[in-house]
Amino acid sequence: GNIKLLDKNPKKFWENIKDIDNRAFNGCTSLTSIKIPDGVKSIGDYAFYNCTNLTNIEIPSSVKSIGKYAFYGCTNLTNIEILDGVEAIGYYAFNGCVNLTNIEVPDSVEIIGDYAFQNCQSLKNILIPRNVKEIGPNAFIDSGLENAIFYSPNNWTAKLNLDGDSPQDVALTLTDYAQNATYLKTTYVDRYFVKK
Repeated sequence: GNIKLLDKNPKKFWENIKDIDNRAFNGCTSLTSIKIPDGVKSIGDYAFYNCTNLTNIEIPSSVKSIGKYAFYGCTNLTNIEILDGVEAIGYYAFNGCVNLTNIEVPDSVEIIGDYAFQNCQSLKNILIPRNVKEIGPNAFIDSGLENAIFYSPNNWTAKLNLDGDSPQDVALTLTDYAQNATYLKTTYVDRYFVKK
């Protein structure tokens, strides 16, 4: 069924909830949609892991981070609404969401973690907003990505590691949407994309 963590009694209980704990809804296969209440600051690791019937989720602006594996394996998830506020999308956060067709990454996001959208085979287009400064390796491997639109396309580098420079690092200007998708999915799939 649906869960709406909001408003109605016991209201005072939900007013005190600041974090959705690690594994809070792990494997809840009867969960179909959820609206996270404003005031929650983080979604923990594995929080909705393998909620295979979850189709829709709304994440409020109060949430600052989406944990590792948070929505991993939510195979029926088609739409995610993330309001401006989230700063980091964790490793493997939406990995295996094979029916995900739409996600709007808000301007507040700075980091997209490793393997975050791996195997999102129905995800064709994504807008990388202006404040993203790092995309982890394999973030879009095995996805259906066809176009990646970088709001701020200049001064990117595909880096082998974050610890220092390498002769194999490649400076990129990301103005060609289809080519950007190829860079993310195949050409530089194992690199960190870092904006100076």
